[in-house]
Amino acid sequence: MSEAEEPLVARLFAKLADGQFHSGETLAAGLAVSRSAVWKAARALRELGATVHAVRNRGYRLALAAEPLDGGKIRALLDEAARAGVAGPGSRLPVAPSVCRSVGCLAKCPAIWAPSGWLSAFVHCGR
Repeated sequence: MSEAEEPLVARLFAKLADGQFHSGETLAAGLAVSRSAVWKAARALRELGATVHAVRNRGYRLALAAEPLDGGKIRALLDEAARAGVAGPGSRLPVAPSVCRSVGCLAKCPAIWAPSGWLSAFVHCGR
């Protein structure tokens, strides 16, 4: 998935992952969206469970620095047997910024599931 195809929430999380403050203006320019879109994406990150600080005249930051999930990096760290068991030989380990675990949501989008699952930073819906 190219950077342009990633959801705005995931792109914002990646920008804030260093734990430093980033102004809304700088984030908006770097993400090619409006400051309002940055504000809405920050709110969505909070709804997913991330602690996002928004401070006037300083910007946004995550409470703790984090490393966004990267399926390629994780797969490279697995031994050969584990790599072969994760989404099959030669394929990528799917990563999503968030997933819904309710049966109703999963039934709506079965094509996104790899044979052995995928990784996500946040889970929403369901119990």
